[in-house]
Amino acid sequence: MHDCTRDEGRSPQSRLAGTGFKQLYDFKGEIQKILSNTKDKISFAISSNYLRESHDKNHLINIANERFKKNGKNKIIDFLEGEQERKAAAAKMKTRLISFAALIMTALLFAAPERISAGDKYQEMINCDLHRGPCTRNLAGFKVTLAVTPRPVKAMQDLLFQVTFDGKLPPNDQPPYIDLGMPGMNMGPNRVQLKSTGAATYEGRGVIVKCPSGRRTWQATVTIPDAGQIEFIFDVIY
Repeated sequence: MHDCTRDEGRSPQSRLAGTGFKQLYDFKGEIQKILSNTKDKISFAISSNYLRESHDKNHLINIANERFKKNGKNKIIDFLEGEQERKAAAAKMKTRLISFAALIMTALLFAAPERISAGDKYQEMINCDLHRGPCTRNLAGFKVTLAVTPRPVKAMQDLLFQVTFDGKLPPNDQPPYIDLGMPGMNMGPNRVQLKSTGAATYEGRGVIVKCPSGRRTWQATVTIPDAGQIEFIFDVIY
């Protein structure tokens, strides 16, 4: 009986060919295993890398959100603090400008005491510059001279009013007096009582107040009993 599993009787070429086919088949299987394992490894690597990248991506997003929130909060705080600083600086600048303007106005008034405040329609009525010296006006045949010291004449300070007459006054036991006010405005009573100092001269002390409206044109009405009265209209420094 012929045994097909035995190689007896087969030529060396046939035995070599059979062995070669078996080895080739076995090699093919190994190749397939290698390829299969390699594919799995590649798939696992790709999958792992994707998961890692996905995790990294989410992590980066979370970090970015946290930084945005933190930075956004800081920016809001910085903005509010900056606004407060700007408002404080503006208020300080406003105060400085007001002080500077007041200083300039004061300097102008001291530099030019004869300057009349603008907007006072009664300034055209001024007939006496008491800042420079005494003023003289005529009344009923005699002259009346008014002097106010210290000069320049300023409001809210003690002033000495001096009235001198050149001529014969009518006989009267009552001395002359001065009423202080403003043209066209009722300022209330502000009378300067005069006393004789000899040689037809009378003196008295008084105060010129500040007008809330800022007007600086004042009026001194000298009254001589039984003779009449005369008005001296002048500028006052505030």
